[in-house]
Amino acid sequence: MILKDLLGTFVKQNMIDKGGNTTRDKKFRVETKDGEVLFLRVYNESLCEKKSHEFDFMRKAEAAGVLLAQPVKIGTFANGGGYTLTRWLDGKTADEDGLLYSLPGISQYLLGRNLGENISKLHNTSTSKSTEKIDLVQCYSRIIENIPHDNTFKTNVDAITTYFEKYKHLLQAREAILLHGDLNLGNFILDKNKYKIIDFEHFHAGDPWDDLKSIVYIADKGYSGFSNGVLNGYFEGDPPEEFWILQSLFVATHVTIYATNGWLNVGESRKYCEMLHENDEIIPKWYIGENEVFLKLANVHMTENSDKHSKYRIQMLEKWVAEMENSKSWKITEPFRKMAKKLKKL
Repeated sequence: MILKDLLGTFVKQNMIDKGGNTTRDKKFRVETKDGEVLFLRVYNESLCEKKSHEFDFMRKAEAAGVLLAQPVKIGTFANGGGYTLTRWLDGKTADEDGLLYSLPGISQYLLGRNLGENISKLHNTSTSKSTEKIDLVQCYSRIIENIPHDNTFKTNVDAITTYFEKYKHLLQAREAILLHGDLNLGNFILDKNKYKIIDFEHFHAGDPWDDLKSIVYIADKGYSGFSNGVLNGYFEGDPPEEFWILQSLFVATHVTIYATNGWLNVGESRKYCEMLHENDEIIPKWYIGENEVFLKLANVHMTENSDKHSKYRIQMLEKWVAEMENSKSWKITEPFRKMAKKLKKL
């Protein structure tokens, strides 16, 4: 079978040019004679082995109950290359049409919390047994070494290297798992009021918290409610202190690599590297804290404390509560039932 033969088995075939495509795959929206709509991805022969592992990863995740674009079939062509078929999702991605950005903070939080629980489930299905034993210190050392050390990025690299040397002992105590590898807003599709994960093409082994770097990066860009929710859902509460320490490393490295590829302004990347020297404030200003969310949403009085950012966080919470109370479409959902149960234990 060749691509032309495969496309001929469908009653409708539409080529897709939206979304990232670093591997230059061909993508199609196809429909069977029974009306089933699928997503067809076609790739070259050099990717066949990797795509086979990727497809197995997705199948295991689906079997574990992870919400994702369901894998249907994988195959190869007689003239080289291969293809995968997954269920088509009709919803919009989180970055499409400013949909998520325009939502009230509390709505962002609920969507994020569900997604965080889903990501946690994904990581729990891809333990270290799923991959070879990897030395994370060596892994991230190589990543840093591969960043250009020219004058443009010397400041970034020096800051990242110093920070890495200071905290690499935290990586020594952690194990690598298989990651999605690209958990950005464009890879979450809203389906039945929950975000499902798509595009596993960048899956690889690494530290599980590294998979959350994009969530942390976007928090102060209008998505603080969403990011708070993802982290609370992922950790079933507040992240540990070690998470914030390592996350600073992951984000600074990530944005620097983006800048070297021309995908991000050099000045923007430098800002995150300069923040590595300000590690006395480990928890970022945008992070509210789960217990504070519980207390405020339950209308329990909360007084200011000595925390430097408490006033900012309280103001944000008050804004969320006002949005919730003014929303005509507000309904009590499962995350808030869980919140109410936890509140009784406070």
